[in-house]
Amino acid sequence: MKKQLIGIFSLAALASSAFSVEYNTGESGNWGADFRWGGGAQPTNTQDAFIRGGTQIVYVTSDGEVANRLTLGQTGSTATLSILSGSLAMTGDSGGGSAGALYYSWGGAGDTTGVISLSGGSLTANNLQGGANSGNDVARLNISGGALSVSSYTSGGFLGADTSINITGNAATSIGIAGTSTFSNYSTLKFDFNGGTEVTSWDTAGLTIGGTGTSLNIVGSAAMGEGIYELVTYSGAFSGSFATETITGLAGGLSGSIVFDGDSMNLVVVPEPSSYALIGGLLALSSVMLRRRT
Repeated sequence: MKKQLIGIFSLAALASSAFSVEYNTGESGNWGADFRWGGGAQPTNTQDAFIRGGTQIVYVTSDGEVANRLTLGQTGSTATLSILSGSLAMTGDSGGGSAGALYYSWGGAGDTTGVISLSGGSLTANNLQGGANSGNDVARLNISGGALSVSSYTSGGFLGADTSINITGNAATSIGIAGTSTFSNYSTLKFDFNGGTEVTSWDTAGLTIGGTGTSLNIVGSAAMGEGIYELVTYSGAFSGSFATETITGLAGGLSGSIVFDGDSMNLVVVPEPSSYALIGGLLALSSVMLRRRT
């Protein structure tokens, strides 16, 4: 009987290792370092990858890194995926609709953090989904460079959680979502012009905003003048609205508003009404003084 149990256990372990591989608990390092993965080899495009063992930072610096799908941060862990260069693609065909998915801050007990930092290279996934399951969870996507290519995106969380996308500056090559981008409960979309006059657009087939506590946060800059600044473009349907919209950082005398024109979401910068009044008053005063002089 004991031998039979050992045989069953061995088969179960073999099956587990055949279909998934986990980054060693508590370790940080390069995705391409085979010895840091359970079993001594990084995942293939038919294996699910897990980075969820304690506090970990995993870097991508080489081309051709793959997995069937990836779970980043789960069950009380703190996990960061930092793509500096090279490429990482979840393009597997195993697991039906969840094949090729990247889940970050994904379920389990305890406070969980899953952060994706894209500053160079490229990240590709069929489905990118961030979900915070408690008020202390963090599901954050930071984009300051590189290229993001995703079939669909979904974000949502709980009151108090940090469920956010932060797009900084104009360094990103492209941010493309082939399907619909969905922002649900307590998720934040932030564009930071980082002192400049341009910011990379979030391109998506459709944009859906629903639930409570969603927010749009725009950080402009003193270098920006009057004009229309494109934030999100979409070729499909748009629905819903952000519960909160904040615009900060513009130069004195300028104000901004969010305007949807049918296929894009734009920041429109104009002189503040008080500036118009001041200009009008100065013109009137000048006219009076000229009349007095004559």
